[in-house]
Amino acid sequence: MILSTISDDEYDRLVKLLTLHYAYPLPYPLAGAYFEEIFAASVNGVREPRKLLFDVLRDQSGWSLKTHLASKKKGDTFEVVIQRCDILKDRNISLDNPVEVLGESILSHFNRFFNTSVDRQKVTDPRVAFLIRDRSQKNFTFFQKQYELYESDKITWRWANDNNRSIMGFVHDKLVLRWYRSGTQLFGVYQIPIDAHVFQINWQRASLDETINFFTSQGIARINKEP
Repeated sequence: MILSTISDDEYDRLVKLLTLHYAYPLPYPLAGAYFEEIFAASVNGVREPRKLLFDVLRDQSGWSLKTHLASKKKGDTFEVVIQRCDILKDRNISLDNPVEVLGESILSHFNRFFNTSVDRQKVTDPRVAFLIRDRSQKNFTFFQKQYELYESDKITWRWANDNNRSIMGFVHDKLVLRWYRSGTQLFGVYQIPIDAHVFQINWQRASLDETINFFTSQGIARINKEP
């Protein structure tokens, strides 16, 4: 069983690297590849440059990483994109098909991507991990979980409303997947566990001179200007 939390050492490095990110004198969005590098350094893993499911690898463990900008607390649910899922490229599929047929196509599309990634990345311990931050960029929640796949006979599908803008997938009465026809993107629906890491970083961005002066005073950097 995969714990929702990471080890104390990994958590400590993650918080320190995030603090460094926000204190650095050049403002840079915390998204995508940048967070993948931060997390890889936190868990002593490597970032995967290929466009496969798992963004960070360590031995046979793989993490699919997601950042989410929202004010959330433990127990809340949220949606994040897990794959671009254009099922309508298949000429045999249209929005006129029964919702069950569309749902089966959505599920098959993602499951193929998952299995291809597991095989090519040699992952036997598939995980998904989330960093949720509020708009102040000072309050954070982090958790991980085992990556779940759903069998077609375990999930039921229905249109979200009469406008047929999105299809919802349920396991029993729990919403787990949502596909939006606009953008043809598949979202996963997740709940923040009660043991998630919750932390604050009270930062202010350092000036360029402060940063350079610190690096040079510590012998980390040396500037040699040609006359």
